[in-house]
Amino acid sequence: MESLIEEFVKIRSGYGDGYGYGDGSGYGYGDGSGIISVNNKKVYKIDGLQTIITSVRDNVAKGYILQSDLTLTPCFIVKEDDKFAHGSTLHEAFASLQEKLYNDSSEEERISKFKEHFIDFDKAYPVTELFIMFLQAAARQDGNHSQRIMKSTLRTML
Repeated sequence: MESLIEEFVKIRSGYGDGYGYGDGSGYGYGDGSGIISVNNKKVYKIDGLQTIITSVRDNVAKGYILQSDLTLTPCFIVKEDDKFAHGSTLHEAFASLQEKLYNDSSEEERISKFKEHFIDFDKAYPVTELFIMFLQAAARQDGNHSQRIMKSTLRTML
């Protein structure tokens, strides 16, 4: 299980090459911060949150968020394109991830993804899915505040 968790939290990005030479000596010291483990479970810093992972399947993990008072809050963590999102339910985690993935997209890319997602016109889709995808496709790239409030309100209501 540990190797699955390590693979899940790994971020794959970047490239490079180079060469060099040198010599020298040095001196150093340091100290760390943050909690390393709780109850023999490793604590990972994922998307800015101290997270314990208990199981992994493909791009979905289940675990706990370690709160500042050392309580554990159950959560789901999802990953795509080296971006992570947490949620108290799997649906919340995926919705949060979709929002993060769309934040960096142009309007044309968001509309194209909307069309790709809803290709079967004979299929009945949940209204919440349609509306959230529509808001993401229509959202302005500068992060229009009123649209964020509307999305948050709709998720709470639906």
